[in-house]
This record gives sequence, C-alpha cells and structure tokens, in this order.
Amino acid sequence: SCFGAFVIGILLGGLFHKGIVFGITKLLDLTVSNSEIPFFNLNAMVKTAYFVFAIIIILSLSNSRFLFKSSLMDLVRFEKSADYPEIEAFKSINDISLLDKFIEEDAPDILLMDINLKNITSEDGLELAKRILHCHPEQKIVILSGYDLPVYRSEAKKIGAKGFINKNTEPEMLIAFLSQIMQGKFIFSGSVPFLEELTDCEKQILQLTANGRKRKEIAGTLYISERTLSNHLQHIFEKLDVSSSVEAVTKAIQLGYLPPIC
Repeated sequence: SCFGAFVIGILLGGLFHKGIVFGITKLLDLTVSNSEIPFFNLNAMVKTAYFVFAIIIILSLSNSRFLFKSSLMDLVRFEKSADYPEIEAFKSINDISLLDKFIEEDAPDILLMDINLKNITSEDGLELAKRILHCHPEQKIVILSGYDLPVYRSEAKKIGAKGFINKNTEPEMLIAFLSQIMQGKFIFSGSVPFLEELTDCEKQILQLTANGRKRKEIAGTLYISERTLSNHLQHIFEKLDVSSSVEAVTKAIQLGYLPPIC
C-alpha cells in the first residue's frame, strides 16, 4: 500500500542518513561516536512529510483533471458502442480555419466548445460560437467549460447556444444532456440569475478600479469628469447590488465581468 511504502521509505531514509553521516565523519576523521548519530532526524522528517503531502495534493488535482479529460474523450470516442449508442461519431478540431469547412461537409449534430481557446485562436469560445452561429444559424453549439460563471452562461444564452455545461459534469450526465439538446431542449447547468448587463464603459471603470487606480486617475484616463464617474459608479453599484467599489470589484470577478486578480 501507499502507507507501507511511505513507512519503508522513512526507514530506508533513516538508514541512509545514518550511513552517510557516519561515512562523512570517517572521511574527515572526526571523533563522533556512531551512537551519537540519530537514526531519525525529526525536523527533516516533518519537512519531508509536508513536502510529500503537498506533492500528493498537486498530483491528485492534476490527475483528476487529466482523468476527467481522458474519460470524456474516451466516452465520446465510443462510436456506436453498446454502452453509448447515442454517439455515432466524434471528431476534434484544432485548426480553427478548418471549422467552417468541417461544419459544411460533416454537418455535426452538436459542436462542443470550450471558452478558453487561447492555444488555438485569439478568440474565446463565446466569440467564436457567435461568429459560427452568424454563418450557420442552424448549428447546435454547446459550451463545455470550467468557467461556470453566471455572466458566461447568460452570454451563451444570448448568442444562441443550446447549452452551457460545466466540465465537472459526469460523462454519463453529459451524454444525457446532449441527448436532450438533440431533442430540442436547452441545458444550462446552474441557475442563471437576472443580470443587468454592464456597459463597456462600466466594465472599463471596474477594471481600472481593480488595478488600483484612484477616481481622479480613472476620470482622466476616460476623459470624463469626476461627477460623471460618480454617476457611472452609482449605476454599477445598483446593477451589482453592492455599496462600495471593493464589493463591486469582488462581485464583478465572481460573475465573470473581470478576470481574477493574480
């Protein structure tokens, strides 16, 4: 077991530690009794345990994401399998320039699209979905993303996507959702609260506020008076149902209007 391997590792480590220290004392001709060399270094063991524990957590988190992606990809590749007869074929596209041709020639029932596409295009998934639906209005698009934020779900609905599904959804449930979408239903996991859309100017004000800019600096940057800025902030507070700039920035991040502050 993992625990047994951990104990054996500690015992072997202690043995090597004692042997190495003993060897060094002999090499340097130091007068140190072998009995004075501790078999275990408690301080080092504690630090090692913390390090191992941290590595295990990191590997577990990474592995869980990898396992999800692997299980999802394996699931959708089970073409005409007994377990998932709903899936007839699955194809992935890594070259956005081929997407229009793929839609026209293969006529996919559903396009699964992530929001984060920075590895293959400068557009995010919502922008790309909007462009695709402009050219192919009958195409069913489902946003499958880990960015499960109300503003993203609301935007997905607005542009005409058929669903917005969290990546943490179990594969079996995902297939069930896609089957419902094929029957004409809309699937948007999580509740989508009413959101009064922020204007581009209001989003810019929030971003500058999040960057630590003072009101006078923000007004100068946007070429508006401080009075006008105060009016904008009041509208932002009302839309987000907050009473301060700090609360506004925090809620804007939670809703997806602003990227997280790193």
